[in-house]
Amino acid sequence: MIKLVAPDTEFSLVGIVNQVVVSKKGRAKEIELKTEEGDYNLKIPRSVYKKINHEIHPEMEVKVKVKAKFCLKTAKIKLKVEKLSKISPSPTIILPTDTKTPLLIAKNAKIAPPKSKILICQKSTCWKQGGEDIYEQLNQELENQGLAACVMIKKTGCMGHCKKAPNLVVLPDQTRYHQFDDENVGQLICRHFKSKMV
Repeated sequence: MIKLVAPDTEFSLVGIVNQVVVSKKGRAKEIELKTEEGDYNLKIPRSVYKKINHEIHPEMEVKVKVKAKFCLKTAKIKLKVEKLSKISPSPTIILPTDTKTPLLIAKNAKIAPPKSKILICQKSTCWKQGGEDIYEQLNQELENQGLAACVMIKKTGCMGHCKKAPNLVVLPDQTRYHQFDDENVGQLICRHFKSKMV
């Protein structure tokens, strides 16, 4: 009897996490990754999840080593994460400590300010437990403070903390808020965007 063995293929992907699927225990078990080549649904094994020393959430840019396995029974390709690492949103710049060394900056170089975003989970648990009201109040408060043009509010998929709903993430500093109360909207905006207020 001849046994057929499907070959495994490994490749790397770089992209933005679009959505995180979590288990009942709150473990990220699958991610939807948006790349230049297209969207991929990738399974995260428990062994890989244990090695990740940061939380996975939508809008995070990651580099993923993927193992593709062809299932002979179903005739489908299964994609499994072998390694996952976060890509830093901005490189660290080290300035020379020696004052005699000149710091050269190209004439055409433009230093773009970091994009400010408030990510809010729109999945049923977060939305029903006050997420929708928080979303509306954030929009209203940003408008009142003259920040609507420079701070974007984006509704996302599950952030993996359904038991602590509603959930928010403020970018670029990646501050996470759980069980957020709509009474704290003004305080959140003042804390993170005070320098941008007119």
